[in-house]
Amino acid sequence: MDTITREVIRASLLAYADEMTKNFWRSSYGVMNYEVRDFAVGFVDPEGRIVVQSRFTHPAFTADLGYVVKDAVAEQDEINPRDVIISNDPDSQGQHLNNVVVILPIYVAQELVAFSCVRAHWQDIGGA
Repeated sequence: MDTITREVIRASLLAYADEMTKNFWRSSYGVMNYEVRDFAVGFVDPEGRIVVQSRFTHPAFTADLGYVVKDAVAEQDEINPRDVIISNDPDSQGQHLNNVVVILPIYVAQELVAFSCVRAHWQDIGGA
């Protein structure tokens, strides 16, 4: 892949992540999300490596997102294009129950190429 193509793809993925962030932020009703921005948005490849994260979200939330995706996907028998995986497992996240990750697989020509992820603080989940 040449440098120009790689940069166009990188910039596009970053723009997608930033747009997801803006939509999440505008639609969030939780004070921790719309005031403190206690959430993260990004894309992870099938091996669990961070591809891109939004410039406007909490980077500490994104740091271990690949591990969370790998653990959540490993729990599934199979992953299909319309699946949505939701996880708040504190063992894989290293965080508390209120931090929930929503993971969507991204397919291109029937091939899994990435996962779209949003991790956010849910106020009304209970627990510590």
